[in-house]
Amino acid sequence: MGLLPPSVAVLTASTSDFEAKMAAAKASMEGVGATGTTTFERLSSAGGKVLLGVAGAGAAVGAVSLKMAADFQQAVVQIVTGAGESRKNIDLISQGMLNMAASVGQTPVQLAAGLYLIESAGFHGAQGLIVLKAAAQGAATGGAQMATVANAVTTALTDYHLPASQAADVTSALIQTVADGKVHLQDLSMALGKVMPVASALGVSFQQVTGAIATMTNAGLTARFAATHLQNTLLALSAPSSVAAKALQGVGLTTQQVKDTLDGPTGLSGALALIETHVGSTFPRGSVASVEALKAIMGGVTGYSTALMLSGTNAKA
Repeated sequence: MGLLPPSVAVLTASTSDFEAKMAAAKASMEGVGATGTTTFERLSSAGGKVLLGVAGAGAAVGAVSLKMAADFQQAVVQIVTGAGESRKNIDLISQGMLNMAASVGQTPVQLAAGLYLIESAGFHGAQGLIVLKAAAQGAATGGAQMATVANAVTTALTDYHLPASQAADVTSALIQTVADGKVHLQDLSMALGKVMPVASALGVSFQQVTGAIATMTNAGLTARFAATHLQNTLLALSAPSSVAAKALQGVGLTTQQVKDTLDGPTGLSGALALIETHVGSTFPRGSVASVEALKAIMGGVTGYSTALMLSGTNAKA
C-alpha cells in the first residue's frame, strides 16, 4: 500500500509491519456488524419499508418506523439542499445508506449525518458512499460519533488530495494511531483538523502528523493540545523569527536548510533530527546553552516542549 506507514514511526519505519497492522485494523472495521447488529438491521429494514410505502406490522412499530422514515427523509433532503448532492442521486444515496446500516452498526439517520459532511467536502454519489462506509466502520470500531469520524476522514482526504478509494486506508490509520497512542478516536478525530491543513501545506506527511500526535499523547498531552502544539511548531520551523534565525546561525544552520528539510522526504522528523544534531555538536548536551538555543530555534516554550517529546530517545518510540 505504501501510502500510510506506521503511525508512530518518526525516524524509522517498518512498512511490512505497518501493512500487517493496517490489515488487522481493516479486518476489525469490516467485522463490525458481523455480530450484534440485529437491532440496526431491523431498524434500517423498517425505515426502508416505510420509505417504500409498506405498512408496519403493528401500531407501535409503525409509529417508530414513521418517525425514523421522516427523520431520514429530512436528512436526505438536507444532503441535497445543503451539501450539493444532485437530486437525481437521491435514490442512490438513500438506498445505499439503508443497505449499509445493518453492516456498519449505524442507523440510517446517523449515516445521513455523516454523509452530509462527506458530501459537503465534495464527495458525491457513489464516491460519497465509499467514504461513508469507511468512516462508519471506523466510528463503530472506535466507539466514536459517526459525523466526527466522517469529518476527520474527509479533512485528511481533502488536505492530502486523496481519492475516495483511500478512505479505508485513512480510517485504518486513524484506528492504528489510537492503538499506538493514548487517545480515543473521538478526540483524535476532533483534533486533527487543527493541524492537518498546515501540515499538508508544508509538505509534512499524514503519517508524521498522526505519529507525532500518538507520541505526544503517550507523553501526557490531550489530542487537542498535541495538535495545537504541533501546528505551532510547524509554523515556527517553516517561518522562523529573527531570534530563531540567529539561534540557527549560532549552531551552523540556516533557516533555508531547516525549511528544505521540513519540506523534504523526512519532513518533521528530519528537521528535528537536523536541529538536535547541530545543537548537540555546538553545546554540551543538557547544558543551559543548549536548552536556550533549542528553545529559541523552536520558537519558544511550545516548540521546545514539542521537540523534547518527538526527538532524542522519543523519536524511536
